[in-house]
Amino acid sequence: MTTPLLTPKEASNLLNISLSTLYRLKDKGCLPFHKIGSGIRFDMADLDQFLLGSRMDLQRKDNVYSKN
Repeated sequence: MTTPLLTPKEASNLLNISLSTLYRLKDKGCLPFHKIGSGIRFDMADLDQFLLGSRMDLQRKDNVYSKN
């Protein structure tokens, strides 16, 4: 079964982040994406994995927004 592919706007709305933050996460390699023609799409399953992986534990100090 395939999961829906979302536009950047749909993905940013789903994650409740700005488009610029979405593109920054994509550019850093934190969010996988599909290149379709001249556009990009995000797989909903990948976004779910991102949300699970970015969950902060109280003792964890690093996160996906840290500057590397």
